[in-house]
Amino acid sequence: MNLTVFGFGSVGRVLCRQALDIGIGVVAVADSTGVLVSSNSSFSSEELNTISKAKESGKRLSDISTPTATLLQPLDAVDYIAKNSQSPVVADCSAYDDPSTYLLPALARNVPIVLANKKPLTGTMEDFLKLTERRDFIRLESTVGAGLPTMITLRRILDSGDEIKKVEGQLSGTLGYILSALQKGDKFSDVVVDAKAKGFTEPDPRDDLSGVDVARKALIISRCMGQSFNLSDIEIEALYPPEFEDISLDEFMSKLPELDEIVDDKVKSAKGKDKFLRYTATVKPEGIRAGLVEVEKASPLASLEGTDNLISFETKWYTSPTVVRGPGAGVEVTAAGVLSDCMDLYGSKVRTQWGNL
Repeated sequence: MNLTVFGFGSVGRVLCRQALDIGIGVVAVADSTGVLVSSNSSFSSEELNTISKAKESGKRLSDISTPTATLLQPLDAVDYIAKNSQSPVVADCSAYDDPSTYLLPALARNVPIVLANKKPLTGTMEDFLKLTERRDFIRLESTVGAGLPTMITLRRILDSGDEIKKVEGQLSGTLGYILSALQKGDKFSDVVVDAKAKGFTEPDPRDDLSGVDVARKALIISRCMGQSFNLSDIEIEALYPPEFEDISLDEFMSKLPELDEIVDDKVKSAKGKDKFLRYTATVKPEGIRAGLVEVEKASPLASLEGTDNLISFETKWYTSPTVVRGPGAGVEVTAAGVLSDCMDLYGSKVRTQWGNL
C-alpha cells in the first residue's frame, strides 16, 4: 500500500511517520501549494524528515527543493499515482472543502480515499452521495472520533438491520476539556486560554467554541444513517455571543472575561440540580442539535474528564445504549485512526452505499 497524504500539517506528518514505521509507503504529500510526488516508489524516512522539518519551519511544499521529488498539481498527482503506484490510497488530513479537486478524481480512477477532513462530507448532499457511493472505496472514522471506533460501530449496527432511535455524545475533546475544568470551578476565560496554550483548541478557539465542528461530526453520523439533513438544518449553540464572531482573534481573547459570569451561572444552575454541564450532539430521526445540556450524575457523560469523548447508540434492539468512549483529540490518535482505516480498506470486499441498506 502507498499513501498520498493531502494536508501535511501535524496530523499528516505523524500519519506519514506511522505509515513508514509499519512498512506502508508514502508516495506523495500535499499542501495548498501543490503535491510533492516521490520519484521512487516511496519517500524514505530521511526524505520525509527533511520535508517535515522544512514544513515545520514555515516553508510551503512549493518552496522545498528535493532531487527525489516533483511538484504537481492535485489532479495531475492523482492521475500519476493511479497509473504508477501499487495499491494507492489518498488520505485527506486537510481542511479543504471541495471534493472535486482530488477526492472525486481519485475515486473516478479507482483510488480509495480515507478522510480525517470533515468538510467534504458536510457540504452538499450530492457531494456526500458521490463520495460514499462505493463504501469499500472510502473510510471516514477519524472525521468523527479521532481514533475511536465510532463509525465502524454505527456501520455494524446498520448492517445488522437494527433501527437507530438516537445517537448522543460528547464529540469534542476540546469542549470536553473546557467543561470538565468549569465543573471544578475554573473560570471560562482562564480555561480557554489554558486550552489554547496546550494546543487543545484550534489556533482560533472560536472554531471549537462555535459548535460547528461538533455539528459537522453529527451531520456525518446522520448522513451515514441515511438521513438527508444539511448543516443549515442543525440547531447549534455557540459558547460566545454573535457580536464576538467578526472581531479579531486578539480582541476575542481579551474579551473572554466578559463571558465568565454568564458561563458560571450555567454551571451553577446545573450544580444546583445536582447535574453536570456538558456540550453534546444529538441525532434523532426528526433532527440534529449541538449544544449545552445538563446531565444526571449517573450518566456516563458526567464521568468524562479532560479530552475524552463518548458516544452512545440507542437502537430498537439495544435499548440500553451501546457506548464508545476514549480520547477524542490528539495528533497521534487521529493519525492512527486514519492509518487503521487505510488498512481496513484493503480487507473490504463489501460494495454497499452508506445509509442505503
